[in-house]
Amino acid sequence: DMRRMIARTDWVLVGTALVLCAIGIAMVRSCTHSDVASAGRWLLQAAWVVIGIAALAVMSSFDYERLRPLAPWIYGICLILLVLVLVAGTQVRGAQRWLPLGPLRLQPTELVKVASVLLLAAYFASRQEGEIGAREVWTSFGLLVPAMALSVLQPDMGTPVVLVGIWLAVAFVAGARVSHLAAVLLILIALFGVSWQLG
Repeated sequence: DMRRMIARTDWVLVGTALVLCAIGIAMVRSCTHSDVASAGRWLLQAAWVVIGIAALAVMSSFDYERLRPLAPWIYGICLILLVLVLVAGTQVRGAQRWLPLGPLRLQPTELVKVASVLLLAAYFASRQEGEIGAREVWTSFGLLVPAMALSVLQPDMGTPVVLVGIWLAVAFVAGARVSHLAAVLLILIALFGVSWQLG
């Protein structure tokens, strides 16, 4: 329903995003107007903004609850794409992070970040209130380990850090205890320290 979608839209958030987009387009135009080869680049940036607005409108009308049963499948597809990157990906500056798709290149690590949010949200939503204990915390973290490991093999150390941040945020909002989250973080820091010394 269009009226319901308009009523529940956070217009302050949308307006802020549009202002930032406008500033970005103005900066691109300012930086490229004297370069003949790049003079029209701001138009491309503007086109992507329009595409983004259209995608926002489509997704706003979509019932996100329908994504819950699809979350494991979406995450699984992203893991397959990460494996394909290691097998047939394009290497740039020593890192193999992109899949060639004709004139375009796909970076699966960006998709897996969104898929991880969906997966964690679906997992915690399946727990009853008060059931977010140490076991659930470790299980939720374990769900992201395959994506982290495949990212490290590219090598890409940034994505695992982002995934840990995503896990922390979703788990905290879901009701996980800070002490449980801190325990996982301390173990991760210790493991990183050991691997750094050995490496």
